Amino acid sequence: MRSRSVLAVVATLGALSGCILFVNDDQPYGKTCKFQGSDTACGECITTACASELDACCGDKSCESQLTWLDECVSDSDAISCQVLASSAPSLVTCLEQRCGACPGSDGGAGSGSGGGGTASPSCSTYTGYCICVADGSSGGGTCSPETVSPGLCCAGSGYPADGTSCTCETFSCTVTSDGADCSLGETPTGTSSYSGNVCCSTGSGCYCSDSLDSCDDDETQVDECTVDAVGCPSGTDVTSCSF
Repeated sequence: MRSRSVLAVVATLGALSGCILFVNDDQPYGKTCKFQGSDTACGECITTACASELDACCGDKSCESQLTWLDECVSDSDAISCQVLASSAPSLVTCLEQRCGACPGSDGGAGSGSGGGGTASPSCSTYTGYCICVADGSSGGGTCSPETVSPGLCCAGSGYPADGTSCTCETFSCTVTSDGADCSLGETPTGTSSYSGNVCCSTGSGCYCSDSLDSCDDDETQVDECTVDAVGCPSGTDVTSCSF
């Protein structure tokens, strides 16, 4: 995506979640994330013991867009949010588990079952703009599908629904800009579910329209309009439903 769109997306993510990007000159890494709860024992451990894993996620657009789960994992001590983050940032969550005893789900909690165990019935919860199913071995229940967050897309983590894995459905919506619109999956829908303009380009996990451009970049696909059908999962695998 062109620099205008990237800056707009980063600004939007910074406003919607506690995770923002900043340059840290004291670290050997080029980009680091500031997240809610970074001043807690768990957060301080992540920024020191897991700095390279955190930095790698910040530098990956598909991973960085999921870092709102890190906010909830650390600031709310929510092991399920850590587990959901594992599908996007497995190396970061593995480091958290192994090196940060103050974090929820450490020593085999958050995401520890992401590769093993038998098929588990998922437990699903619905919130504004998104729903989550976690395979935790319980009896399960709840509904989480594209229709639950319509228009939406469901993305399953590796191995789902194996015990300890998760699946998330998020709403697709567009943020209107002075030049067109930037569209993506997200937890805070804008109410605009599609957009058409002079040129609309799918980036894979997102879509944007611009009235000032004549074509898309070589690594993008030009589409008639930005709708949920123009995007795929930023991480994980597209599935028809998270619940069953």
